[in-house]
Amino acid sequence: MKIKALALATATVLVLSGCAGIESSPEIARPTEVPFTGLQVVASTNVWGDIAKSVGGDRVQVVSIIESFSQDPHSYEASARDQLAVNDADLLVANGGGYDSFMDALAGASGNENIIYAYLPDELAEEDAKAEEDDDHNHDHADGNEHVWYDFHVVEDFANRLAAKLALLDPEYSADYFDNLVLFLDQIEILEDRVAVLSGKYSGARVFSSEPVADYLLQELSLENITPKGFSGAIEEERDVSPKDLLEVQNLLKSKAVTLFVVNPQTGSVQIDSLVALAKQNQIPVVELSELLPPNTSYFEWMDMNIALLEAALR
Repeated sequence: MKIKALALATATVLVLSGCAGIESSPEIARPTEVPFTGLQVVASTNVWGDIAKSVGGDRVQVVSIIESFSQDPHSYEASARDQLAVNDADLLVANGGGYDSFMDALAGASGNENIIYAYLPDELAEEDAKAEEDDDHNHDHADGNEHVWYDFHVVEDFANRLAAKLALLDPEYSADYFDNLVLFLDQIEILEDRVAVLSGKYSGARVFSSEPVADYLLQELSLENITPKGFSGAIEEERDVSPKDLLEVQNLLKSKAVTLFVVNPQTGSVQIDSLVALAKQNQIPVVELSELLPPNTSYFEWMDMNIALLEAALR
């Protein structure tokens, strides 16, 4: 018994001394996190945010204020968190043209004047005039359609200006920005080539669009947009369509005078839903083209998918 008791006591001492040793041992040193030394970019939507990330690469951290389909850039009310992000940003990226006017308000409140716009009405009006002379790429930007991310020519121009701006802010890595730009423009060229092929196949096909979100792409495809202006204007301004315009569209769908119905899934209404149902009843393909990137999708992948959807519908 004494031997057993002695053994037990010895074991207890060893266990306790072992525990004491563990408690007193210093914590294992963890590597210190390296602070980000690049540029902080805030974009109005994830469309321009993704383009900024493509051109900026690892040298930029991008925050996109609007990423959810439930958010409407036209009527978005910025939060205090948005304001803080803009206050700390090295560069702001916006669509412009009144589409995302909340960015102007945030920039004004912060005093941050480093903002780059995609939609430049004066410059685009000059491009329209030249295109009309050359009988090529007449998109009528001066008419006020600010949804320019569906115009690959505008996206190319924006990417070039963005790379130059990033290089100016971060000159040590200017070569990286222009290398990224080349890769991005290569992707845009792929999209343009696909559109050019389809344009030759389906030129003149008649399309009805619930609002002018994707009109630039539809024009580039040489489709004939027969949407009554009063209709698309009412939907975009979130008011009821007039009975006259609604009846005209219903007759177009019933008579199958339309090859394709393009709808923006972010701005649904009872009237639009009824027209979508009517189009399907008359075997008219319906294609959804949105204003924002779907989750986990790049700009190139999104546009490539949109072109594929249009091609399948036209076929």
